[in-house]
Amino acid sequence: MQFIKATMLCFISVLMMSVSNAEEPALDFYSHKVQPIFDNRCLACHSCFNAPCQLNLQNYEAFQRGASKLNIYDGTRTKSVEPSRIWIDAHGAAAWRKKGFYDVNSSTQPETNLFLSFLNLRIAQPVKTIEKQVADTQVCAATMQDYELIAKNSPQLGMPYGLPPLSASEMATLETWIKKGAPGPSEAVQKELAKNPVEIQKQVEDWEKFLNEKSLTQRLVSRYLYEHLFLAHIYFPEKKNEFFRLVRSKTPCSEGIQEIATRRPNDDPGVKRFSYCLRKFPGSVVMKTHIPYEWSPAKLSRYKKIFWEKEWEAKSLPSYEPGVAENPFIAFNQIPVKARYQFLLDDAQYQVSTFIKGPVCNGSMAVNSIQEQFYVFFLNSRI
Repeated sequence: MQFIKATMLCFISVLMMSVSNAEEPALDFYSHKVQPIFDNRCLACHSCFNAPCQLNLQNYEAFQRGASKLNIYDGTRTKSVEPSRIWIDAHGAAAWRKKGFYDVNSSTQPETNLFLSFLNLRIAQPVKTIEKQVADTQVCAATMQDYELIAKNSPQLGMPYGLPPLSASEMATLETWIKKGAPGPSEAVQKELAKNPVEIQKQVEDWEKFLNEKSLTQRLVSRYLYEHLFLAHIYFPEKKNEFFRLVRSKTPCSEGIQEIATRRPNDDPGVKRFSYCLRKFPGSVVMKTHIPYEWSPAKLSRYKKIFWEKEWEAKSLPSYEPGVAENPFIAFNQIPVKARYQFLLDDAQYQVSTFIKGPVCNGSMAVNSIQEQFYVFFLNSRI
C-alpha cells in the first residue's frame, strides 16, 4: 500500500511539474546565459543613445542591430542626421544594415569574431592606467582588419573598457554561444515575452480606451499627456517590473502597434488618425534612462478629476506647425490652466527627472542642443 501511495505521489508531482512547465516558456540559452552577462558587465556603457559605437546590448534585437562608426553626438556637426533609436527607427538586422550599422557577430569562429576579439583584448591587456574617458575613445572597428590596427596601436580599448576582463566562465559561455551561431530567443519565447501579463491586461485596455476616445476634448488631453509622458517607463502596481512606453501608432492598439517614429513627440505624426498605445519595453532596464511612472485605476480617476473638474470643451485641435506645437502655452491653451499645472505638480519628481535623465545620456551635448529656456517652479496646490 505504501508503495502504491509513493508511486501515486511521484506521478502527481511529475504531472504538476509538466503542467507548470507548460505554462512557462522554456528558458533559451540567450535569455538564460548570455543576456545576464550583458546586464552585469556591459550595460553600464552599452545602453544609451551614446553607447560606444552605438552598440546597444539591452536585448537580442539590439545585439543584432550591431554597431556604427557614426558618432551620434558630434559637437562639430552643423546639420542633423537621421535618428537611430533602437526599437524605434528600424526593426531587424537588414533594416539596420541599410542605415549603415554593421554586424559585430562576424564569425562563428571565436578567434575571428569581432565581438569576442575585443573581449579577449582586455584579457590580453589588463587594466593599468586609463587616460581617456569613454567619450574620448570612439574608435569603432567594422572589420577584423580594423580590429587588428586597434589591437596594435590602442590595446587599452579592449572590452569592458577600463574594467576587469570577463571571467573564464563568462568567456566560455559567450564562446559556446558564438560557435552555435549566436542564436536568440526562440519565436515561441519571443511571443510569450511580448504578451502583456494577465494581471494588468484589463488596465492596459482601460487606459488605451481612455486615451483614444474620439471627442476633441479627450484628444487634446491625450496629446498633452503623451507629450509629457513619452519618456516614462509606465508600470502598474500589480507588475512593478514590467514597463511600457506610451507611443503613437498608425493602427489601433488591438491590431498590432505600428509606432510612429517622429524625431520629437510634438512633430506631425504624418497620418490623420492614430492611436495612443502602451508598448511593452523590450529590453533590460538601466537606471540612467529609467524614469518610472505608475498608472492604476486610482491614477485614471485622478486624471479625470484634474482635467474635468470644471466643465470645458475643446473647439479645435492645435496644428503641428513648429510655432504652435513647440509652445505648450499655445498648443494647450484650451485646457484649463489649473488642470495643466495640477498635472505637473502631482508628479513633480517625474517632470524634473525628464530634464535630467533619459536615453540621451550625454548631459553636456544635450544642453548644447536645447533651443528653449526652462523655468522650473512650484506652487502650493492648495491655493
